[in-house]
Amino acid sequence: MESHFSHWFSQENRLLQYLLKIEPQKVYAMPKMLSAMGTDDEFNTLSMLSDLSDRELVATIGWAKQVPGFTGLTLKDQMNLLQGSWLDILCFNVAFRSSPYKGVLVFADDFVMSDGDSSNLCIPLELNATLRKLARKISELALTKEEYVLMKVMVLLNPDLNAENPKSVHQLRDQMCDVMLDYERMRGAICHRRICNLLMVLPLITHCRLLARDYWNGVKQSNRIVLNKLLSEMIDCVMDSSL
Repeated sequence: MESHFSHWFSQENRLLQYLLKIEPQKVYAMPKMLSAMGTDDEFNTLSMLSDLSDRELVATIGWAKQVPGFTGLTLKDQMNLLQGSWLDILCFNVAFRSSPYKGVLVFADDFVMSDGDSSNLCIPLELNATLRKLARKISELALTKEEYVLMKVMVLLNPDLNAENPKSVHQLRDQMCDVMLDYERMRGAICHRRICNLLMVLPLITHCRLLARDYWNGVKQSNRIVLNKLLSEMIDCVMDSSL
């Protein structure tokens, strides 16, 4: 037992603590600034969501570059992994911020939406329902911050996203899986059962991404608001990858 904990604290725990340390800073919507402009609520919501998504996308790219081993991948693989997973990560972030789920989706600490708000502000019904389902699922699992950061890295390191060198991506992902296993053992959980339950969250994240992809593509095509260049380009990448 002593050797196990010594091994944990000397290796896996250091990696996990590093992942916790590189978590991006919070982003804020600052809704009062937009409300003061006197534009309609739907326009304000679209503007806030696009601005938040753009800033969180920038933060996600910066975060990914700090994930151990990520910048050691080929540049093409880094781009493919980010282009294929950024929207999954943003949806996962919203759901985790919204847990424990209390009837609101937390897009930022100063910007939350009740079910009624989402309907009034023309958020698609299925996207709204699926995000809330994901938030409830995370709440039921009582997902810890440690599990969240590890799952987020595993979502990023998806070797099926047209990886140029899938073996290297698999190796990084396997390393994170080992950290997750040791973390669950340290907690005293029945680790394989716990990890199976955590993996059941991934299809919901994928479903959210597909719905969010269609939503943002619709926003872009409508020309209701002007999207920032990076967000616009990444939406195009997500749409292209689905063809």
